[in-house]
Amino acid sequence: MIDSVLAQEAGVRVGDTLHVRSVVLEARPLESKPHIGLMRNRWEVINQNGEEVMQMEGYGMMHRRSHRK
Repeated sequence: MIDSVLAQEAGVRVGDTLHVRSVVLEARPLESKPHIGLMRNRWEVINQNGEEVMQMEGYGMMHRRSHRK
């Protein structure tokens, strides 16, 4: 099983404006399915004051645009 990590850094209130930033930490093709890539990402949720209120790190599978056989 692939682990995910979720951390809530600060509270969020009604009326806050939130932005999400996604950072790709690692990417590689799956050996058994080269048309699929495995990505490790970190998502950062930032409020209107520039404070990070939540962070999540985890994996996702994505269809690759092209691959070599």
